[in-house]
Amino acid sequence: MKQVRKFEQDAIVNEIIVGVNERIDLDIKQEEKTKEYKACKKLVDQMEKIRIQRDALSVQLNDLETMYNKYIRPYNETFKDKTYAINPISYSNSGISWSKNTWALRDKVANKLAIALLDPTAQSRIKDIIKAIAKEVA
Repeated sequence: MKQVRKFEQDAIVNEIIVGVNERIDLDIKQEEKTKEYKACKKLVDQMEKIRIQRDALSVQLNDLETMYNKYIRPYNETFKDKTYAINPISYSNSGISWSKNTWALRDKVANKLAIALLDPTAQSRIKDIIKAIAKEVA
């Protein structure tokens, strides 16, 4: 018997696969008529309706978050001299939360403490030096 060449073998396999695919398509059409498939299709239809609702709610939520974030900007401006502010809504938080900016005061507190702990006679001199440097730098 003559040996079949590789490309001829591939052509035969391709034709067999075409036939297999046609048979699978027929089987699928039969399966789509079963009550099990119809139950699955019904669930998928329900999921799609809920997905549409979820997407609409997501748009509404995004709009409200944007409105909230725009509202708190000027509100936080009223806290300019304070060490706290309301955080904007983001993916990491979903409710009103406050941020405390005590890190901004840390150096100021440390400097005042250092001066307060100096010898009382040196305190007045340090204050004069600070004023002189501030005046020179500004």
